[in-house]
Formats: sequence, structure tokens, C-alpha cells
Amino acid sequence: YLDGMRPTRMDSHEFTKYNGNSSFLVLESWLVSLCNGLRLEGLGGPQLDEHRKLRVKSFLEGEAYEWVNRHVFGENRSQLHWTFQDVIHGLYDRYAGDSHQLELGESMAKLRYNKDQGAQKLYDDILDIAKNMMVYPGEDVLRQKFMNEIPKAAVSHILKHLAPEIHPLEDLVIEAKRWEAIERREDIQSKLRALNVTAPSTARKAPEQPSSSNRDGSRPYRSEVNRNRSSKDRNGR
Repeated sequence: YLDGMRPTRMDSHEFTKYNGNSSFLVLESWLVSLCNGLRLEGLGGPQLDEHRKLRVKSFLEGEAYEWVNRHVFGENRSQLHWTFQDVIHGLYDRYAGDSHQLELGESMAKLRYNKDQGAQKLYDDILDIAKNMMVYPGEDVLRQKFMNEIPKAAVSHILKHLAPEIHPLEDLVIEAKRWEAIERREDIQSKLRALNVTAPSTARKAPEQPSSSNRDGSRPYRSEVNRNRSSKDRNGR
């Protein structure tokens, strides 16, 4: 701790306790609050791991409290030595593990391509879900999910340049983003062409200057010019 700062002890009565809820989000939220509180108490660092483990029981209730009391601190426990991390992993495996994996599977199945967010967002979401799965999906599974969700036109573009069955997912994402860039440019050009067609012309056409001395400004016929020249020749003679 910094000089002049004193640890602040958490009040377990005001802290939301974990009771063995099967939702991973509930367990995760509880764990984040617990870790922040333990840090404020000055219980950070590997040398204080035993103190952290002892404090966990104060922030549990119901089935979760009974489970930790029996398996971590009980006289007949099968695992003699538990770390703070072991306790958290044990709670996850006992209460939230199965439901969390099911939630991840459902989230992966619901993932869809969004035109505004693009291929990069789809790729990021796929990896975020995959890294939290108990068994990381194979590369071919992730590639197939990506190719199934992007537009058919993007798939056609990728197939012209890459072989999805052998190229890594990252290469497919890069090529999909190139297709998106081409689509954006063509969309902009199409809109500009539409504006040029519909926009009224603002240029004023200059009046045509007469090319002869005719009073009405009309261009004289060649036969008229020849007659004028013949008349001048006769008079000159």
C-alpha cells in the first residue's frame, strides 16, 4: 500500500453473497466485487493467498457456503491444500460450469453478421466466445461459422482468392474486409452518379454569335454569298 493509506475492511453484511447460482454472469460479478474488496483490504499478492482463502467464506451463503465449508475446510476433505484460485475454480465447476458452457454454445449459434459492424466484429465475437469454452473449438469449426454468417457475395469474393479449408481464419477476415471496402466504394460512387443525374444544371448557355452581317443574325447560304460577289464584279467593270 502507498504511504499514508490504510486497508479498508469489507463489511460482509453489506456485500452481495454468492449462493451457488448457476449463472456464470452472477458468479463473475460476485468474483469481481470480491477481488476488488480484497485488494482494498490489502490482501493482494501471493504471500497473502491463505488470508484470501479464509475470507471467501464470509462472502458465501447457502449451498456455496456449505460446499466450501465441506470440501475446502472440512476434516474429511479429499484435497488437503487449497489456494484462493482453487476455491474459485471449484465453485465454477460445481455450480456454473455446465450452464456457462451451454450459454456459450447458444451465444455462438446466435451470432450473426451485421453490415454496420462488419466482418471484424463478427470475428472478434467468435473468438471471445470460443476462448471461454471449456474445449476450444477447432480452427475448421471457427472458419465454417465465419463463412456461414458473412454475405454470399463476400463468400464468392473470398473463394476467388483463398481456399477456406486451408487458409487460416485471419486471412478470411482480411479478405472479407477487402470485399466490404469495395462494396462501400461502389455504394458511394452509385450515390454520386445518382446525384449528377437528378441535380439541375446551373451553367448558363452563352448566346450564339451571328457569323454574318444579316440583320436577323442568320447564317447566309453559300448561293447568296456567290450572288453578292458576282454583282460586285459587274459593277466594278
